[in-house]
Amino acid sequence: KNKKYTLVNKCIGARNEKKKFNITLGQSASSTLPSAPSAAQYTYFEDYDKIMIWGKHTQIVKSVDTEVDSINALVEQKKVPPVDFLSIDAQGSELDIIEGASLMLSSSIVGILCEVEFAELYSKQPLFCDIQYRLHKDGFHLCELMSVQRFNAYPFVKELQGKGFYTVDEALFLKEPHELIDTPEGYFDVLSPAVIIQTVTRYLKLAAVATAFDQIDFSLMIVRALEKKGLISLNKLAQNSAC
Repeated sequence: KNKKYTLVNKCIGARNEKKKFNITLGQSASSTLPSAPSAAQYTYFEDYDKIMIWGKHTQIVKSVDTEVDSINALVEQKKVPPVDFLSIDAQGSELDIIEGASLMLSSSIVGILCEVEFAELYSKQPLFCDIQYRLHKDGFHLCELMSVQRFNAYPFVKELQGKGFYTVDEALFLKEPHELIDTPEGYFDVLSPAVIIQTVTRYLKLAAVATAFDQIDFSLMIVRALEKKGLISLNKLAQNSAC
């Protein structure tokens, strides 16, 4: 509670540029991308059987010019600290945001929780397979799909609907600890204390995130590997953290 947090109100994307932001009739669907024509009749039943037709929900009310920043640039300018964890729900712009955090993917980010689509809701948007492929290149492993939404193909009454198509989900990706697990004996002996502290801290953050998402075995694998390589003492860690 003694830490200071700063709210940075920015539109985030792949690079620093100007974009049009489309404000839609259903404001939760507002995006820098237009709605996909192929999804115009997609139907989703919300609470109390209220029907939502995607084409109507995403009708553009107005568009505004927006300055877009990348996470890389914000960190470089020291407007935000290096990022540990990304939680993204950006109506089709998720991959742009990930690309704009490319430096953090290899240096500090240990986990990403990202909304993904399996069919286009926005025109030419990247899909789950594109996001998974991009993150795999930086050593992130799909951990879990957490919150499925099924969309029906056409707005018939609910009694005439089937199960619907698997359309939207929340995907959790965690960094693979290969660099830690596979390093040979003596590897860390030649590193500077500052680099060792940075490395250990990052892996402890990864273990903490894994624990928060109930991936206990993954977390234990990491902290026991750290102890085996002489980088931490689990007893001291437990005493110091009261965990």
